[in-house]
Amino acid sequence: MRQATRREEGSVDVEQAVQSVKKNLPPENMTPEQLKRYLAESQEIVVTQQIFKSLFPSGFVDSASGPKGTGSVELWNADPQFHESILAELLKAFAEGRVKAVIATDSTLHEKLSYNNQFEDHLHAKSQDYDKSMIIAFAFDKYFHHLSKKEQQLLQSKIIKYVDYIGLRKDNIVKILQSSNATSRLLKSPEALESLTRFLDEVAEEMRNMINRRIQEGDEGRMRLGAPPITEETIVVTTTSSGGAHRSIAAVIDDSLNRRKIPHVLVNESELVEEDNLKLFTGLHRNEVFNKVSQQSQQMLYGKQLKKLDDHLCAFIPDQRMDAFRRALGKSTFLVSTSHHPENVRAVAENGKRVCFQICDFGKIPDKLESIARATAKYKLSGITFFAPSERSTLQITKKPSTIPPASPRPVTKQKVHLPQVPERYKGRYDNYEEFVRVHRYPVHAAFMKQLDTADLLKIRQKFEIRPEARLWVLTMGSQGVGNALEHYLNQIIEGALKDIQHGKMTDLDVVILCGTNERLKRRLEDAFQLTLEKHCQGDAELLKKVKHYLHIKPLSKISLEEVAALGKASQAFLSKPGGGTAAEALLGEFPMIIHRDERHKWEFGNIEELIESGVTEIKPNENFYEKAKSAARARAPNPYTTPEDCVDYAIEVLWKLEQQRF
Repeated sequence: MRQATRREEGSVDVEQAVQSVKKNLPPENMTPEQLKRYLAESQEIVVTQQIFKSLFPSGFVDSASGPKGTGSVELWNADPQFHESILAELLKAFAEGRVKAVIATDSTLHEKLSYNNQFEDHLHAKSQDYDKSMIIAFAFDKYFHHLSKKEQQLLQSKIIKYVDYIGLRKDNIVKILQSSNATSRLLKSPEALESLTRFLDEVAEEMRNMINRRIQEGDEGRMRLGAPPITEETIVVTTTSSGGAHRSIAAVIDDSLNRRKIPHVLVNESELVEEDNLKLFTGLHRNEVFNKVSQQSQQMLYGKQLKKLDDHLCAFIPDQRMDAFRRALGKSTFLVSTSHHPENVRAVAENGKRVCFQICDFGKIPDKLESIARATAKYKLSGITFFAPSERSTLQITKKPSTIPPASPRPVTKQKVHLPQVPERYKGRYDNYEEFVRVHRYPVHAAFMKQLDTADLLKIRQKFEIRPEARLWVLTMGSQGVGNALEHYLNQIIEGALKDIQHGKMTDLDVVILCGTNERLKRRLEDAFQLTLEKHCQGDAELLKKVKHYLHIKPLSKISLEEVAALGKASQAFLSKPGGGTAAEALLGEFPMIIHRDERHKWEFGNIEELIESGVTEIKPNENFYEKAKSAARARAPNPYTTPEDCVDYAIEVLWKLEQQRF
């Protein structure tokens, strides 16, 4: 098989290789403006560590990569300044092909891979999978050389777009190529169909050999750890560390399958590669970007741009994530993905017979999965199912008015198709929408559905030393993204309590703040309460004593899910950021929830709509939490199933019934 020109693993020491590009190295100790000018004007750029380090504020990477639960406080409080213009110029230089080499944190230099043609280059850029790209490109040249250059480019563009559906299993990519207007005309002749068959056969054979090597490597690794191999019967449940809902859903499914002794493995995709390309060059792991940059530092766009940078780095050193994923999947033919990583769909063509995407938020299907959902509906693809947690879950179908006439004279570019019906105008094109999207209850821990009596509620109060007659308010903001909001709400509580004391209306109030594993956050909130209280009391010792009598603040370290559920049920107000998992837990636990909305977290808006429909309260920026909490309403639980096992059993039953119908 032909190979693109590339350096051996580990590259070479910068001192040996840098001679050929030495004249392009930027001067040391450049200012941000000088770095930006160098990136904008130079035609042959070497991206040094000076440039990579300029993408983050001083000390940011060390703080973000520190021990779990310690970095977030610094990130929230530091208000770090990111050089957006430097990153923008760097991405532009990559896109224009002006970057000739990059230098890693270990001082090794990596020159750009040299491809045999543009197709290889674009295929690798889209797939982020070096070996698969070379297999496809080689087979394409071998079997489609008889096509004209224009016809080759047309077919290549379709292969690049749908590369995730190419592999050992051929039915889906054949449906796509034969159903697409652009390529179906090319494949009408017997010669073209024969070429397509041989092309897909060779790709399948080469990929089978490559995937089998990865599976063997994975089995050998598990054997060294004393773990059994992953067989065809093993269910693989994947998750990610980007967001707590992904992990909580996976944990519920894992626990349920464990208790029923169904063979399965739980795979955290964030932990498959210890040092990805972004970390190799910047020191920050790709999987830390969402948590530490987009969420905690509130730099949403900057986080997306960093991931684009990581994509560009694959042109200098091949990414290892897909090979690691193949090792983790083994021979399994059934994958449940609780992450929203779109590359999971590759398991349909490469490893599995069925992939189920568990949607972690209410509302529309996530943007990352939208193209998969559209392709599945449009081409009637098999092996792919989405599990949505609500009948209000929607699929955004982008369409051309010339292909599907709009319902009104006004042009329509996007139409929400609600479950379970499909509008008449979609019949024949998206008529299998109900076939691949299923509604079922959100998988949450059984503790949130357990009914508690008066004795149970008293017991949880006693455990955490909450006064029997005091009002109980619980504050929790999830594992990321809203650190300073806690101080804001704490200040409102203190101010509200002082006013009520002055008007003789104050009754005992205990406020529990759930801090998870973040011990530093716990200590910071304890200090903030004391300092803020002293500031408001202005030396009035009697008033300070009175407030401390009525108002107790209790920041708690990590507690069990059973305890979280019990506190929520026992509370009179439960403030939270509306992540998918938290929203589902509050709904099924019927918490008196108050929603903290962040306009930057648009993926949570579906969760907010679901909660409001169920009767909970939303707090707006100009509103006071203290007053809202006095009259918080409890959620009304939509409860089609009573246990997590019901939910998981239903899911597996639906999948296998669909599979039997389709094959």
